[in-house]
Amino acid sequence: MPPIHAQKWEERLPHGPPVRALCFGINYYDNLESLSNCEQDADKIVNGVRSLSDGRQGKCVAKLRKGPQLKDKRAMKSAVIDFLREIDKEAPPR
Repeated sequence: MPPIHAQKWEERLPHGPPVRALCFGINYYDNLESLSNCEQDADKIVNGVRSLSDGRQGKCVAKLRKGPQLKDKRAMKSAVIDFLREIDKEAPPR
């Protein structure tokens, strides 16, 4: 590890995971024709994020919400708020 004075200031800050992602997969909407691959696509995106190289520390984090977990707008909003609350303010994502 280089001497602390040789490090860039941003390298000295605490960091959380390099990437955090919240993915929604919804195949069924009220009053709309059903979709067929949204939930499968969300699964693939989550797996892709989780497999990203983390570079330094921690792992890339991806949360998935799909199907009945997203029954309405309130459930979607709640998922976003919960996801944001989980972020460590002292060691935010890069």
